[in-house]
Amino acid sequence: RSSDLDNASLKNVVVTYRDGVGKKTVTFTLKNLTTTPASGGAMKIDAEADYQNLPVKIDASLGALATLMRPGTPYPIEAAVSAGGAMVKLAGNAADPVRGHGLNFTVSVDGQDLGTLGALTGASLPAKPYHLAATISGDADKAITLKGLQASLGASSINGDASLTLAGARPKLSGHFTAPMLDLTEFPQGKAPPPAAAGSADADRMFSSAPLPAEVLRAADADISLNAAAIKTSSMTLQNLSRQLSLVDQVLQVKPVSVTLSGGVLNAAVDLS
Repeated sequence: RSSDLDNASLKNVVVTYRDGVGKKTVTFTLKNLTTTPASGGAMKIDAEADYQNLPVKIDASLGALATLMRPGTPYPIEAAVSAGGAMVKLAGNAADPVRGHGLNFTVSVDGQDLGTLGALTGASLPAKPYHLAATISGDADKAITLKGLQASLGASSINGDASLTLAGARPKLSGHFTAPMLDLTEFPQGKAPPPAAAGSADADRMFSSAPLPAEVLRAADADISLNAAAIKTSSMTLQNLSRQLSLVDQVLQVKPVSVTLSGGVLNAAVDLS
């Protein structure tokens, strides 16, 4: 009953996970969680927690429990989560939130330093401001669509629409994107491979003779287009890049590829199976 959850409270709940292989310990502490009734049988949730000593604050409003028990009736959810300098906002409804069906949400993520979140996860990420916004719809076990996607990180930005289909033999990722600027110099650079030894098979090659990992082609299908006005690297700036990528049944095609470089236009195509 909804009344059983009205004015509920939890305090100082500690969950600790110890990785038996890496011997890493992860601690989550729910310092305080309260629920209060709202109009129309809805419920408001306020929570404060710590994840690995990182403060987390949650403010959420959920629809009436009676609505949740009627699949097909849009169940409203609105939430704001702040953690690691990031603010995540979610608003919308779901026809069946338990099964993840009939999703219809707007989501946004904003922060001033992505490196803070990277340190939390152990990843090396740029210490740059970031923004992400999109409308999410679909069924979690069939297909998810992102409309009006807007993303930025430092000087880089990209816009477009994307979808992920899960119902076929393999997942399929589709997307059509435009980018005014992609500044790759702001991303952490991996270590360069050592130079090929003199007299080796790779000594006179631009690309290594090592086989590409074929298992990557088996993981999913894809249909992605990208039009970028400028892509900045540590050695050059590419302009007017146009690329269409197709991956179907382990056959990868990237064509046409068109880019302006040093005042000239380069056109190319790639087929890989």
